[in-house]
Amino acid sequence: MSSTEDFIEKETRAVAKLREDVFEFQGFEREFLHFQEQMLRDYEKSSSLKHPVNKGDAREDYLKQFLSNNGLIAKKL
Repeated sequence: MSSTEDFIEKETRAVAKLREDVFEFQGFEREFLHFQEQMLRDYEKSSSLKHPVNKGDAREDYLKQFLSNNGLIAKKL
């Protein structure tokens, strides 16, 4: 191969790698959007509760459950 062909092949691989990284990040962003949608649905469920303490307890429980289910806090022993 000539040096030009080597250069083109090297750059093509570099561009493919950059594209993979970009698409991987977009997938990561989509996951956060899904989590956000779920948390907002849970928040809305609790809005029908009338007593502020009950509403706060429900929202706290939804948040704890979300964090625990996604491995973001330790589960109780």
